[in-house]
Amino acid sequence: MDNATASNLYFDVMREALRGEWNAIINFYNLQQVEVVEPSSCNNIDIEDENNSNVLVSNVTGDTILHLCAQCRRTDVMKQLLRVMPGAEALLLVTNRKGNTVLHEAARTGIVEMAKLILEKESDGGGDPKLISVPNLNGETPIYWAAMYGHKDMLLFLNTTATSREITSTSASTSMVGPLTMRTDGSTILHAAVLAKAYDVAMEIMELYPELASKRNGDDATASHLLALSPSSFKSGTMYARQYLGATPFVLAEYAAAIVYALIEIENYETHKNAATHKTIQPGSSFKEKLKYYFRWLCKGFPVLKLIYNVKLNHSYAIQLLRKLLEKDCGQWTMSHGDPPHEWNDKHNYIENQHPLTITTRVTTYKIRERPIILATKLGIVEMLREIIKVYPESIEFCDEEAGRNLLHLAAEYRHESIIDFLKSSSTNSKRNLDMLVVGIDRDGNTPLHSAAKIGKHKQWHIRGEAQWMQWECVWFQRVKRLLPPHMLSKKNYNNQYAYQVFTETHTDLREKGERWLKEGSNNCMLISALIATVMFASAFTAPGGNNSESGRPILLRNQDFGPFLHYVGLSLFFSLISLGLFLSIHASPFNEHDFYFRLPLRSVFAITALFNSVTFTVCAFFQTWMLITGWTLFSLGLTLFDIGLGGLGVLFFAELYVDIIVGFIRYLIDILFI
Repeated sequence: MDNATASNLYFDVMREALRGEWNAIINFYNLQQVEVVEPSSCNNIDIEDENNSNVLVSNVTGDTILHLCAQCRRTDVMKQLLRVMPGAEALLLVTNRKGNTVLHEAARTGIVEMAKLILEKESDGGGDPKLISVPNLNGETPIYWAAMYGHKDMLLFLNTTATSREITSTSASTSMVGPLTMRTDGSTILHAAVLAKAYDVAMEIMELYPELASKRNGDDATASHLLALSPSSFKSGTMYARQYLGATPFVLAEYAAAIVYALIEIENYETHKNAATHKTIQPGSSFKEKLKYYFRWLCKGFPVLKLIYNVKLNHSYAIQLLRKLLEKDCGQWTMSHGDPPHEWNDKHNYIENQHPLTITTRVTTYKIRERPIILATKLGIVEMLREIIKVYPESIEFCDEEAGRNLLHLAAEYRHESIIDFLKSSSTNSKRNLDMLVVGIDRDGNTPLHSAAKIGKHKQWHIRGEAQWMQWECVWFQRVKRLLPPHMLSKKNYNNQYAYQVFTETHTDLREKGERWLKEGSNNCMLISALIATVMFASAFTAPGGNNSESGRPILLRNQDFGPFLHYVGLSLFFSLISLGLFLSIHASPFNEHDFYFRLPLRSVFAITALFNSVTFTVCAFFQTWMLITGWTLFSLGLTLFDIGLGGLGVLFFAELYVDIIVGFIRYLIDILFI
């Protein structure tokens, strides 16, 4: 076969495969009976050689026709190709440019039947079965890929096959064969499953290889560390948590989703695995059990509810996996097991970091030598903190290696209300824990109040602008302050600074931005208030319908609808003048730190509310004037309803804007009252 013919065959196979014309490809191999490769040269296929173009559909990726068939999830075509292609069993061992075999691609899809066909074809060829343990260039075996893509059935099948063929997780008999459960950088299949958030797969791996719980990857991270770096795997890191309700414009939808989330019951994974696939109602079941069954059935079948169900299922599995990790690997949860990763310095009362290694995630960058409880505290994963302290109460004493900060230091610095509330809770031994944490001092001499005095790195969802951010910082400082005993409030750090001095120093820029934000907003609102006051004042003396030439009184004075008009005008004028005065007082405020704590938020709430009332009564006065002049007789009923609806829609939009602005101030005032 010359080069031109080979090139044409290459392009025919590639294009037909990309077009999905698999029947044409099967006919091509049936008619041509092309010799793909001799078994003796299974490792010598050159992806640069055009003479191999009848099996290599892409010289860019090095994929063979079998690779592409697996990528397209065509099990039926794979079965026929393995039957009609001469030397197909040898082609199974051919790798692409990334070192992936066709079994890697089958593991990626999760189609167990396809993997069975491939392994059966390999067994038919005789010789040493090693396809299941062939790693790619990253050292990833097909089993690793099954875990990485979260395919539980595929992983169990490959593991069972490897066991039956007596291929162990550490076998390395040839250069092509590597460890089944670990890639070259030290990451195990448990790491891969946790990173994929496939926690059901991770729990199966824990049953098969419990020793992987303590294995560390190249960044010195265990599976527990990776779980602690995934706040979205727990309720506290999603919109279903109490502190995030109302974080999006779809407030009602959020509350409805949170109610559904709370009503869904998730079975224990072991119970669910051992039970029948489709659980039915038993005769004599109570009404409550029937209701639960049908509600669960509805959640699994209805698309929107299924999303919520899957989220809660994943959250439940994450907690169950955490409990298994707590059982299997106690070395990183306690100080009494294993070699301690740090030394204690009595002079400065801090934990000294010996070997700082960093790991970069989508969240932020942390010292990977930090224990999972420290990472969970920094990210606000209260569920993980609760489970760890429940099993290992002594872990409450851990400090981070970066600065020797305890859990209260971290919760105060990272602004996690749920962590503070947990530590204050009386339902556990947290009272003793809190008494111990409030007197903690880090390596720089900072108390928890010093940590709260540092400016927060991230704004809370309910904060709108720099002014509200400054207000929230003030109330957070006061919240932490009330936790500490009196003698801790007068402590200076090693920079000879009190906590309030740290607060002033770190919040100077934010205070100035908050002042500017409030002044600019006040100026705009004062302009609107003055305009409304001017119009309403003029409307009070320019009555609709005109005045009587003799008495000077309004002609429509005796009309029963004229009284409400005057009330609307008077109320609009009153509220506009009130808002004008309040905004003027905000603009003239000295903008000291204590002003942001109570005075400015309270004035802002009253001023914005007065402005909203003024606009509302202005709209009411307009419609009342319209009714007085026209009597609703000049237009058809449809047009009248359209006008009313359009006006109501305008008020609704303004009300939504009002709620969006005011909700942060209202929540802030509630925090002050119930701090």
